[in-house]
Parts: sequence; structure tokens; C-alpha cells
Amino acid sequence: MSEEKLVIAKLCIEAVKNDGDNLKYVPDEFKTAQLCLAAMDYHGTALEYVPEKFKTAELCFKAVKCGCGALAFVPEERKTMEMCLEAIKQDKYYRDAPPVFKEVPKKFHTPELCLEAVKVNPHALEYIPNELKTHELCLEAVRKNGGVLEHVPDKLKTAELCKQAVEISAWALRHVPDEFKTMEMCLKAVREADVIQYVPDKFKTAELCRDAISQPDADLFISGGESKLQYIPDEFKTAKLCLGGVKTDAALLKIVPQKFKTRELYFEAAASRGFVFGELVKKAFDDREFLDTMNRLALKPPRNFDFKAASSMFEELPYDTQIDIALRIAAMDSVGLEDLGDLIRAGKGEAGPKHIENIDDLYIFFENVPEWRILEMLEEEAPAFAREIIGLIQHRGDSVMAKPKKRSYGGVQAISEILRRVDHDSEKRIIAALNATTPAHAGEIMKRMFTFDDIARMDDNSIYLPCEMDEVDIAKALNGAGPKLQDKVLRAFPKEKGNMIEHLLQTMGEIDADAIAEAREKIIGEIRHWAHRNWVEIYRTEEEDDGAK
Repeated sequence: MSEEKLVIAKLCIEAVKNDGDNLKYVPDEFKTAQLCLAAMDYHGTALEYVPEKFKTAELCFKAVKCGCGALAFVPEERKTMEMCLEAIKQDKYYRDAPPVFKEVPKKFHTPELCLEAVKVNPHALEYIPNELKTHELCLEAVRKNGGVLEHVPDKLKTAELCKQAVEISAWALRHVPDEFKTMEMCLKAVREADVIQYVPDKFKTAELCRDAISQPDADLFISGGESKLQYIPDEFKTAKLCLGGVKTDAALLKIVPQKFKTRELYFEAAASRGFVFGELVKKAFDDREFLDTMNRLALKPPRNFDFKAASSMFEELPYDTQIDIALRIAAMDSVGLEDLGDLIRAGKGEAGPKHIENIDDLYIFFENVPEWRILEMLEEEAPAFAREIIGLIQHRGDSVMAKPKKRSYGGVQAISEILRRVDHDSEKRIIAALNATTPAHAGEIMKRMFTFDDIARMDDNSIYLPCEMDEVDIAKALNGAGPKLQDKVLRAFPKEKGNMIEHLLQTMGEIDADAIAEAREKIIGEIRHWAHRNWVEIYRTEEEDDGAK
């Protein structure tokens, strides 16, 4: 060995002694059985970087004792019952890593090992075959984490087990069959979490509804963007609750009891939609004859809207109609928003009320119409009032909104923009249907559903990236990305790893564009993986939001 290689070999030894995970940076020609064994003293998961020829039974067992995550990198033929049990005993719950039990071969799935697995990490229940699950095993798991009730087979769910689960985690109520829900259970759950949507109507008493909405107005919304107002029976709705709801979302007006539809409530709802619509409602409320003018607009359905509105209307269509329209849009070479609106409205059957007879009809008719379009329509049918609004806008110091330029989109892009705004279940069903019919379109749509730049617009808690991801790959992916996006990704890792990635990013030379794209796809793949398991929520802001740059 040359003097230069001797120096490199010594540096490799020192690097591995300092941190066993540094084995990943050691070239294969300098990896020896002794060096690899030494690395296992400090970092068991460094087994991933050990050449297969050095993965002996002794080295693998040592790696597992140092870090249970190493079991994922042990060759199947090297795994033993003793080794698997050792790994399971060390297991802990990490939000970005599956339980160690997932890596245990089926031949070692004994009742004793399964029980030990859920005692240490209740999330192991997800990976235990249903035929090995027993009432005692499931009870042990839910006593430690009520949320794993999701993975208990229905035939094993009992009143006792469900009660235990909800006592540990109020969110477990969503996985409790209605037959096992009790008044006491539901009352406790709504006091601890936003779960009123899982409470059967027969248990929705005045006390329960009051406790469910006891938080400030800002907390009226539950996961998925739904409002608690939707799940409160009319007899228990209050004026204050309804007012708080429509302040945030005017669409909730449709479920407000008539007795609470006051002038103040209508105006608050209108204000949440924008200044122009707010002035329109005030005018209609104070001048009922103005509604006749609005009736003329009803004969001219508003055609312009954005993708958010298109997605909202798309979700209201029957499933078969959704599939049919998705296929038709995907096959189009070019489609404008107006054409898209016409296509979806045709599937829906009608655009809105045939007549605008009251204030509620105004909200329905203009539900998905942008402000510039409302003003444009008023200029056609009520020019004097339109000029009045323009004057008020200018008096406020705002610029009068101009009609945006018409844009067209490729069919695949258009349906992608719609699908990324619908709920996950609908998205999966439609993608599956497209894949069965036109797999090429389905593949392109999936690529467009979520892009690397979208990470900058995600909530920090929704960015799940395994600690085992290669630092060099992450640094390559962040090369050329905006500071906000870089910060989001770096904060997804422990501080030490984040600092290492940042150092690599700063010292890294010019990177080939293909290498950057490949590295970014790895990160996107991880986030999509957790999203499809419903562990995280992927969302993006409107296309015009360029805050990620």
C-alpha cells in the first residue's frame, strides 16, 4: 500500500472511531472487517454501509445491540430469533421510522415475540398479522397508545378495549364502532380533542355540544378544514357559534338556522369573501329591489373561477362522473379555466339557483366567483353601482382589480391541479382509476401532484424525513433551492445532522442538474410515502403564491 493510501486508511480509522456513521464516507477499498466491526461500537445503523462480505453473524448482532434500527440492514439469512428479540427490546417510537417489528421475518412471528413488540412499541401492532392478534395483545397495545386502535381488527374490538383506547387518546374515538360508543366516552373525548364529527347524533346533547365548542372562535375548525358547526344539531347552535363560523368561512351560511341569519351575520359572512361581495350584500340587504337586477345575472352563469373552486365543485360530483371528467380532462391538449368550469358544471347538472330571490341565493350564486369577475358582471348589469364600488375601492387607497389574462393548461396539468386540492381518499381512487385506463397519464399526474418546491409551503410537522437519509443526497437536493425551502428541510433533521448537511451544501461544488433532480425525487418520495399512509398532510398554497422562492 502506498504512503498516500496509508494516510487515507488512518484517516478513515480515525473518522470511524469518532463516529461510526462516518463509515458511509469510507471508500470500499479501505473498508476492512476490523474497521466495520469498530464502526458498530458507535453506530449500529452504519451496518447499511458495510459490504455484504463483512456482514458476519458476530458483526450483525453487535450492530443490532448498538442500535435496533440496524436490523433493517441485516441479511435475512443472518437474522435469528435471539437477534430479533434483542432489537425489539431496544425499540422506541420515532415519528419518522416504522417499528423494528416490521423487519422481523415471518418465521419468527411467535405470540411471545409479538407481545414483547407491542409492550415496547405499541405501533408494532400495525405490522403484526391479523391471525396473530388476540384480544390480550391488542389490549396491551391500546393501553400504551390509544391511537393504535386503528389496527385492531373489528372482530377483536370490545367495549372494554375501546374504552381503554379513548381514555389514553381521545382521537381513538374515530376508530370505535358506534355500538361501543357511550355518552360518557364521547363527552370525555370532545373535551380533550376535536372529535365531535365521530360522535353519534344520539349522544349530541346540549352539554356535549357546548363542551365541543368551548374553545375560542379560532378553534371552530377541525382537521381537514371542516367546521364543528357542521356537526352540531340545529337546536344546539347558538348565534355566537354561527357568527364565529361564517366569519371564517361564508360557505357555512348554508347550515346556519334561519333565526340566526341577521344583518350582522350576513355582512360578516360577506366580508370573509372580500370587499366587493361585501358591498354587494349590503346593497341587496338594504334595497330588496336590487335583487331583481341580480336575477338578470342568474341568466348568465359566471364562468370564471380558479382551481380551488374547480376542486370544490369536482368533489360534489358522483364518483363515476369524477372518473369520466378526470379522463376527459387528462386527454386534452389544452384547456382554459372557463372550459374547465363548463365541463364540471355539465357533470354537476346546474350552476346555481335559477332565481336570486333572497340573500342566501346571492351567496350560492357567487360562491366560486372571484372578485374581479363579480365587479365585471356588475359593470354589465348595474353600472351605477359598479362605479360606486370602484369609488369606494379607490377611496380606501386600493387599486381597482383588473381582469387577469386568460391562461390555458395542458389537460394533465389541469386535472393535477384539481386533484391535489381534493381529499386523499378521492385522490387515491381517481388516480387508481386513471392508472387502470391510461397509466401514462396517471404517472404524469402523480409527478405533478407534489413537487420539491412545495415543501417550502408545508407545515413543519408535515415534513417527515428519515434520519438515515444520506446527507450528501440531501445537500445535492437543496443545491440551488431558496432559503425558505432549505430551512424547512434542514429543520426536519436533528440539529447535528442538519449542521452537517448545511456544511456540505456550502462546500459542495457545481452539481449536475440530473443529480440534483434525482436527489430531490428521493425527498419527494419520502414525503409522498408518509402522506399515503395518512401520517402527514400534503397541501400547497395557490399557484400564484411564490413565497417559496
